[in-house]
Amino acid sequence: MEQKIYFKNSENLKLAGILHIPKYKKEIGIIICHGFTGSKDKNFIPELARNLERNNFLVLRFDFSGNGESEGKFEERTYSKYVEDLKSAIDWFREQIKKICVIGHSMGGSIALIEYSKYKNYDKIILLAPGIKIIKKSFTKVDFEKLEKQGYIDFIDSWGEKRRLTKQYFEDRESYNQIELGKNLDIPALIIVGDNDESVSVDKCRELFQILPSTDKKLKILKNEDHVFHNKSNKILKYILEFL
Repeated sequence: MEQKIYFKNSENLKLAGILHIPKYKKEIGIIICHGFTGSKDKNFIPELARNLERNNFLVLRFDFSGNGESEGKFEERTYSKYVEDLKSAIDWFREQIKKICVIGHSMGGSIALIEYSKYKNYDKIILLAPGIKIIKKSFTKVDFEKLEKQGYIDFIDSWGEKRRLTKQYFEDRESYNQIELGKNLDIPALIIVGDNDESVSVDKCRELFQILPSTDKKLKILKNEDHVFHNKSNKILKYILEFL
């Protein structure tokens, strides 16, 4: 069963989510974090949430502030603000279930890693093509010259929507050494990435995996898979279920 829910973040903005309620609830629940310019309703996320619900997991997929149906302006968002969004989601979800696994895709993986490093407030982590090192050249030298001059860049996202990023966004993102923060990831961890991912560095995923202190960790590099696993959650579901 799917239920629309709302909760507030630390800025008192209303965040939108979908709660997937199974017939028989397992001990651990799952929060899914979407990627850059994404939402709870894009890419493989809805299908993954429904498949996990069918396997008796309580699942929350939600929109970061300024994305999807959540309140806030996209151009005012930063990684640090997304981290607080995730903390708010965890606090809300903790009222539903005590043990939590966070699944983060791309940017959502980065936010999950940073949030745990700061708060250590959940039990397992699954990183799907985590954005610890972005290799896709979305912006040109001219774009960054504009950023320095006017303080922002306008661009068209993957769904044809006009977006804006500020200088503050880039400075905030670069302030986090995500590989170094991996040393704080002392919980069971699974990393899944495709060997044809053109958006994030597979080598950096390997480096992150090596640095994780957890004794319960797994790395799956899937052959011929891209950044969104061809938008088919069944490509990754079996590894997630095995890990959980």
